[in-house]
Amino acid sequence: MKKTIYSKLLALLLLFFIQAAAYTQNREVSGKVTDTDEVPLPGVSIQIKGTTQGTITDFDGNYSLTVVGDAILIYSYVG
Repeated sequence: MKKTIYSKLLALLLLFFIQAAAYTQNREVSGKVTDTDEVPLPGVSIQIKGTTQGTITDFDGNYSLTVVGDAILIYSYVG
């Protein structure tokens, strides 16, 4: 009986670690930053909150950034 309990506990822990690993996978986030008239904004700074990792938009307002999990992006623009 103890062997069955330990097997179930081990299976539960394994499932937890698999889900945790899947949750923290890297993913690519991309987009286009525009003003209210849909004009692209070049040079917008996009940073992952709490890190020094980030990027800026290109001439057409496009950006792409690799993030982990549920990252929060902070956009800033002076101009």
